[in-house]
Amino acid sequence: MNRRRIVIDADILRSAGLARSDSETAVACRSFLECVKESRHYVTLSPEILAEWRRHTSVYAATWLVEMRSRRRIHFVEPEGDGGCRVQLEELVADEYQMHRMDKDMHLVEAALISDRLIASRDESVRSDFRMFACDIRALSTLTWVNPCVPEDEAMDWLKAGAPSERHRFLCPRRVRRRRRRRR
Repeated sequence: MNRRRIVIDADILRSAGLARSDSETAVACRSFLECVKESRHYVTLSPEILAEWRRHTSVYAATWLVEMRSRRRIHFVEPEGDGGCRVQLEELVADEYQMHRMDKDMHLVEAALISDRLIASRDESVRSDFRMFACDIRALSTLTWVNPCVPEDEAMDWLKAGAPSERHRFLCPRRVRRRRRRRR
């Protein structure tokens, strides 16, 4: 089975760590994190992601992270930029509030772009924002974004299958690679 490097947003850790919570959200997030650990995938962390995790830590999240670290399943990255995504977004996005939301989660995109291009997050509004512009920005188009709390995403099955980069999970699923025609 493939071992993939997945960027996990702090909102999943925060929800998983809700004390004594049997809510569907908490259960889905805990199950997702346990499945990441048991299916031998890696978690991708950048300094900014780790800082966000620490701000939203819980006993559960801290224990999970220690277990992942002890299994040597943390992939640290130091993003040097976002491949021009931010500049392209600023040119395309007219709504200042929408740009602010995307800018707030750009650290997830930056880490995913230099990892396996996989993001797990509960934030459907920012996912929708990125999806709106992904077909116009090549670097964003093939990012896979899953939400463990959305049943249609089938996040657990996806993890167990090796977290494949499937077209229907891309931010721009309709983007088709253009093939050059050879002249005869």
